[in-house]
Amino acid sequence: MSYYTVKRYWHSAKFIWRTSISFWGFICWSWFWWTGQKQPNPPNINSQINKNERNNLVNQNSLPHNYFDSIKEQIIIVLTRMATSWSYLIWMVLYFFLMYWLLCGVCWIVYQFYWPKYLD
Repeated sequence: MSYYTVKRYWHSAKFIWRTSISFWGFICWSWFWWTGQKQPNPPNINSQINKNERNNLVNQNSLPHNYFDSIKEQIIIVLTRMATSWSYLIWMVLYFFLMYWLLCGVCWIVYQFYWPKYLD
């Protein structure tokens, strides 16, 4: 009968796949592509234009309603910069690779030297 251990899961294909950059990178890229393709489809463009003209001052001078709106705006800015500039894209990829391998190294050191032997 097979039983769960950290050592078995560490060497399994499921762990390698779930911690790979290609897996999460494809998920993040596909979500960015899918949300970026959606365009508004107003039923009556004239009423939309008039409504925007009436509410122009309010729209320009109002802050986001909550913190999540501003966080979403910053995420959109970062993703747009990544998608439109090569230097920023290369910098972000190198940064995420560095963080990924540092995390893997810390986990490996903890697993090698500090994990209790009786759990394996």
